[in-house]
Amino acid sequence: EGTYNGTLGIVYFLGLALLPDTWIELPSYAVTSSVSIYFMYILIRKKSQLRQRAMKIMLNYVFAAVELLVAAAFESEAIIMESTYSSPYNVYGPLLLWFPAIVAVVLLILLYRRINSDEYRGRKKIGQEQDISIQ
Repeated sequence: EGTYNGTLGIVYFLGLALLPDTWIELPSYAVTSSVSIYFMYILIRKKSQLRQRAMKIMLNYVFAAVELLVAAAFESEAIIMESTYSSPYNVYGPLLLWFPAIVAVVLLILLYRRINSDEYRGRKKIGQEQDISIQ
């Protein structure tokens, strides 16, 4: 049925999706899932590279923990705003958290790209010509 206290689950999701902590928190689950798959792949197929890749794997797990910590900070602030401010500020206040959240998301993206910089080496930059030969 998908209801709780007579309210559809999609309504709860849409309420959560308005807040930035949801969009900071969700990618951390994707990061930990993909790193776990990557770790299993290294263990099964390329055990000789485990020492080389161990630091990257650990840093990705630490990154996910940092990301969840940032999301928790935004979520805590939203809860405080909703419970202490009077109407309509208890609704608008949490939405204003998007401004610092955008800065946090950009910094998290830069940190993630730094940790995984070996994945980005050797790629052509946008605007560079590619040598495509037709035979």
